[in-house]
Amino acid sequence: MYRQKEYVQLLKQKFSKTDIINAKKHKSKYEKEIKEIPNKQKTLFDVIIQKSKEIYGFDLTKVYTFNYVKYYLWRKEFCKNDEDDWKEAALSFVCLSCLSDLIFDSKRLKEREKQHVANILTRDYFQKSISIDMDMTTEDPIDILYSMFVKHMKRLKEYNFKVFLELQTDILNAFESEIYISTNKLVFPEKINIDLITSKSIEFVSSCLYLSAVDTRDSVRMKKCAVAIAKLFWLVDDLCDLYDDIENQIKNSILFLQNGEVKNLENSIDFVFENLDTFFEVIEENLEVLKNNLSDDVYIFFLYELYDWVEAVNVRMDDKNESIGIR
Repeated sequence: MYRQKEYVQLLKQKFSKTDIINAKKHKSKYEKEIKEIPNKQKTLFDVIIQKSKEIYGFDLTKVYTFNYVKYYLWRKEFCKNDEDDWKEAALSFVCLSCLSDLIFDSKRLKEREKQHVANILTRDYFQKSISIDMDMTTEDPIDILYSMFVKHMKRLKEYNFKVFLELQTDILNAFESEIYISTNKLVFPEKINIDLITSKSIEFVSSCLYLSAVDTRDSVRMKKCAVAIAKLFWLVDDLCDLYDDIENQIKNSILFLQNGEVKNLENSIDFVFENLDTFFEVIEENLEVLKNNLSDDVYIFFLYELYDWVEAVNVRMDDKNESIGIR
């Protein structure tokens, strides 16, 4: 594929100069921190995980477990307590989004399953759901997760209406972005609203973190870090997934960051090469925000999450089954 091997080698060089690639130096400290986190009962999430396996064939265990650890550390950093309700709110949102993504991307599931997900992620459905009592008797894990999520958003509406309105906007933007990317393949020429394909990453990640700690008394620092993490996750993920997304006809946002109509794939890839230095300046700036505003253990945790994306490029193969990794 056009400039693929050149791109991956350059990506290796760029990431090697960031703090992300050094995350492995802290492996023992990272693993020790994870082991010390209390193992809480999953309750309704046990049911959801089992139903997801039975009905859709997707195992959400790792999604739940990893994000439980994330929100535990986040609350430890910003709330100084381990209150479960807001962690559960964020977990219901992240599991709902991840399962929706898996369903949309599945080649095995039928169109009716995908359409059902698309229907419940709309703004109209949310506005209707927030004003009525949701039925929790359903067997569908998507509906159970959505009901949990709405329950927590209702609680947030009563707890802090201003924060509710703020998060509602970001979350609905993330849902809209998810539906758009999942139902619109990569085509050229095209001119699109860049927010429509970045909200799935940026507003999704920041909303999850914000929702998990809405009761913080350190909201300025928390929001600053949440936005920095969201920008990092978006940019690192899209940089690492660029050629996989192209191969799968997925609208990778960095192909569309230039102003005006994107005429063809080759021009868009050339644009990415020309702006790699700028992209990595953004990465460095946001890493610096986290380094200066998070405790070491939490900073290392997020470094590791970013490192996983970067390291995953090592096992990517081109059409000839040759490594195009960053080793």
